[in-house]
Amino acid sequence: MDPWEKKKWLVVLALVFVCVGGSIWQERKALPEGPEPQAVVQQEKATKEKPPRITIYISGAVQEPGLYQVPPGIRFQEALAEAGGVTEEADLTRVNLARKCKDGCQINVPFLKKKAQKAGTAPSSREAVPSAGAGNGPGQGAARRINLNQAGVEELTELPGIGPALARRIVEYRKTQPFRKAEDLQQVSGIGPAKFQKLREWVEV
Repeated sequence: MDPWEKKKWLVVLALVFVCVGGSIWQERKALPEGPEPQAVVQQEKATKEKPPRITIYISGAVQEPGLYQVPPGIRFQEALAEAGGVTEEADLTRVNLARKCKDGCQINVPFLKKKAQKAGTAPSSREAVPSAGAGNGPGQGAARRINLNQAGVEELTELPGIGPALARRIVEYRKTQPFRKAEDLQQVSGIGPAKFQKLREWVEV
């Protein structure tokens, strides 16, 4: 074979090897990037499979009013369970428990109106609030007060608006921090300023 012809074939073979080697190198370089689209797909799939949640506001005669994250479309009755259920003062006849929840909606449970007030009659001795001009001494007909640091669950349920669940919560609270004054009762979950005003005359420490 002519030397020139031999050199020409050697150059051709060298070019072929370079092209093949470059192609293999490019394929290997692209391998680590391969799984990335799959990871993105898996992440999107996980996001889609995660159940959506909506925010609703529960207020009124419930154990723990506030904002709650719930599945969309659940009934009002199911949503009230998230707030610990209703209190003994709840008037559920004025709430559509079958209604479905939507994002941003409010569930307000009205309080029962006391029959004594409704009929215009005088409240009972348990509900009567001493007048501003009357004394609060033993001989003045003052109602017996319940000691927040000593009363048991059963005794606490005698207070207006305090059910068994809330009474247990009061007992649990004082185990970690005894009541120093009657106003500390507002630190218990489920007892706000409005409810405390109804209890102020019947509790002491």
